Amino acid sequence: MESLAGITVGINDRYLLRTLVSAGPHSWVYDALDRTDDSAKLLEIWDREIPDQDEFLQTLHNLANVEDRRLLPILDGGILVVPIGAEILREVPYIVTTALEGGGLENLTPEQVLTLGIKVTSILSRLHNGTHIRSRSGQIIGQLKLSHGNLSRDSVWLDPDRGKVILKDWYRNCLLEGDFLPQRDIEHLLALLRDLIPHPTRSVRQVLEGEYSNAQSLGADLRRCQIKMKPRGLNFYAWSAIVGCLALSIGLILHFVKQRQPQLESVAPVTPPTPIEVIPPRRVIKFVPKPEAPREQQVYRIDLPLPPVAPKPKPPLPIPRSVRPTPPVTVRPTLPLPPVPNPTLAIKPPPVAPLVPPSKDSEPANRIETTIDANFAPSYKALVQQAGKRALVTIAGEFINPNRQAVSMIVFATKQGRTAPIFSASVTREQWEKDPTGTTWANFMSRSDSLLGFSGSSPSPANTIRINPPLVPSIQPLPPTTEKPQPSPKKNPTQEEIEEEIQNRK
Repeated sequence: MESLAGITVGINDRYLLRTLVSAGPHSWVYDALDRTDDSAKLLEIWDREIPDQDEFLQTLHNLANVEDRRLLPILDGGILVVPIGAEILREVPYIVTTALEGGGLENLTPEQVLTLGIKVTSILSRLHNGTHIRSRSGQIIGQLKLSHGNLSRDSVWLDPDRGKVILKDWYRNCLLEGDFLPQRDIEHLLALLRDLIPHPTRSVRQVLEGEYSNAQSLGADLRRCQIKMKPRGLNFYAWSAIVGCLALSIGLILHFVKQRQPQLESVAPVTPPTPIEVIPPRRVIKFVPKPEAPREQQVYRIDLPLPPVAPKPKPPLPIPRSVRPTPPVTVRPTLPLPPVPNPTLAIKPPPVAPLVPPSKDSEPANRIETTIDANFAPSYKALVQQAGKRALVTIAGEFINPNRQAVSMIVFATKQGRTAPIFSASVTREQWEKDPTGTTWANFMSRSDSLLGFSGSSPSPANTIRINPPLVPSIQPLPPTTEKPQPSPKKNPTQEEIEEEIQNRK
């Protein structure tokens, strides 16, 4: 296969192949430019034909949803058509990952190699026991057991600080081979550790030459070797010996000082000092007079003359009825009575709510459920006819979407607190193209009249109500109608009709 540098790969030519990074017997790794955000990516192409492309794409989708920061994430992938001759094309798989800089395993101390082995065993143990697959919302939707299959120096990335380890090409065996061989991963890891530690100690050599059935037990032995290699401090017995020696030396020094003390007294006797009598000071009691409370100022009361009080006015005497003047009589003109509104004419039935419009999504199937108000329907048959027309138009509008392959719909009606289905249909695109009018796949529930309280309807077998004339042509669908039914004009009642209605009510 010739060099593919300069071509574009992916949907809408998203990735531009710039240079060839590495090449193997059956794989090529290119440095690619992501045109969406101008970032660097790694695009790996495998020279292998995939017999079942659907299974490969499903496995690739599951691996892309594996959420583990210790694994190199898969960003994109698919099938690439590559020309291999004048008129010969070949379909090969490819994947897109993030680009990691540096990360070599050179100049590592034995302790750092043991730390690297412990972290790699932790990653392999998670892969062998089953790693979690998460959805876009973050929920766990499955578990997938994986094995690396070909663990080497190029499969492990170590950051410059020697603290973070990322496992690369962990997806290759699952996508191409589909084998689960955890024992091979353990053997490859032991070979890698022996290569990184050319002169191990005796305890480390026993671990590297041993046989292990799982990665967890290997990681535990590597951790024990790491603990043994660390320098140890003084233990309890060493500290006890040191403290005992110090106590013994202090005791010998005190004993020597006691033996030397009488000889010093005989040479120069020391007269004891005369005790000095200490006279305690006398307590002097001082009398402090208590301050007197301040006296209140004397207030003198002076009685001043008050102003005269005005007498209250007396209420007027009541006037007898015989003397009261009669008010003038006003004659009001008689006005005609206002028209009494007729409740049957004032209530207008609400417009029928349109059914669910078709959605422009990429789902192959769609399910629609809706409810209409049947309180103002004149009859059950008219209600079913109206719901059926709207449902067929909605189904025809759904098939305008080229991605839609199947539609299922059910229409409920509610009346006075009762709800019952009146129309249902489940149709594929092929069935709809053969019969757009729904004569073979539409179901009209004619026995729901008693559930909704239509007393005038008579039961009839199901699927006997048909829409006539057809709503949609047999070739192209019509979009759902948005026109509202125009209410019929009503005539205002006259004055004579209103009075006659009032008399009838009395």
